[in-house]
Amino acid sequence: MRRLALVLGDQLDARHPPLSELDRDLDTVLLVEATGESEHVPSHVQRTVLFLSAMRHFSIDLADRDFRVHHLAISDDDAASTLRDGILRALEALRPQELHV
Repeated sequence: MRRLALVLGDQLDARHPPLSELDRDLDTVLLVEATGESEHVPSHVQRTVLFLSAMRHFSIDLADRDFRVHHLAISDDDAASTLRDGILRALEALRPQELHV
């Protein structure tokens, strides 16, 4: 893999500039749902559910548009506790040449 492009939960836009620069055959989009990110700021449970739902729908939309997506979900058995943890896990698993943030 050439590039791993991190898209944060507040950047869920199909016109997000880094997405237009990706090669769908060589690059991968990374989405990380981290348990700590959903807990460190007081937030109503419905807001958190909406936020995570938006990330999951965006991930599906990207896959439907032939992007390669690596989505670490908060519901995974080995869910990332922090955004940093999720990024490090993805870097170790995917070994990209570059990380784009």
